Amino acid sequence: MGEECVVSKAEDFTNVSSRVHHMSCLSSVTFLDMSAFKNVKSLRTLLEIYSSDSARKKVPSFSSLRALQIIGAYEFSALADLTHLRYLYIYNSDITALPESLCSLMRLQILKLERCSSLDHLPQHLTRLKDLRHLIIKKCKKLVAMSPSIGKLKCLKTLSIFIVDLKSRFGLEELHDLQLGGKLHIRGNNFSYSNT
Repeated sequence: MGEECVVSKAEDFTNVSSRVHHMSCLSSVTFLDMSAFKNVKSLRTLLEIYSSDSARKKVPSFSSLRALQIIGAYEFSALADLTHLRYLYIYNSDITALPESLCSLMRLQILKLERCSSLDHLPQHLTRLKDLRHLIIKKCKKLVAMSPSIGKLKCLKTLSIFIVDLKSRFGLEELHDLQLGGKLHIRGNNFSYSNT
């Protein structure tokens, strides 16, 4: 493997080799200096990059990226450029909503959102992600609504939470045609389910 796979602390990245394809930063509160990547041609995996509220960073724009895990406060304007992205994990972010540009990531298979304490809704057009297989949402306590017509995601195998919102007509019947596995947490105010 040699230089193709690199695991290190963020502060140790100074000039990343052009041959690096997979990279993970060990937990650190040091920010990753993106200028260290100027020689990188085809980065496929970038895990555990960190940003704080006071130093909000842009999501890195590596067009060949397949997997991205970000921690903290990020500005997601470059997300639409990651056309090959298959795995996106957002942890401990202060975002209130995911950008609609997320819905242009047609190859995205796994979307994991954890401890996004201000997130209150998902993108309106999430159903454009036809390849989405796993939508995992944990500890996003302010989330009050799902995306409309989530039942149209025919490849979806994992859905960790479903929020029933009868005012918006998002009932359990949305899930009728999905072949889900694993645990599903259902929440919502004053909901009921009818089989008829």
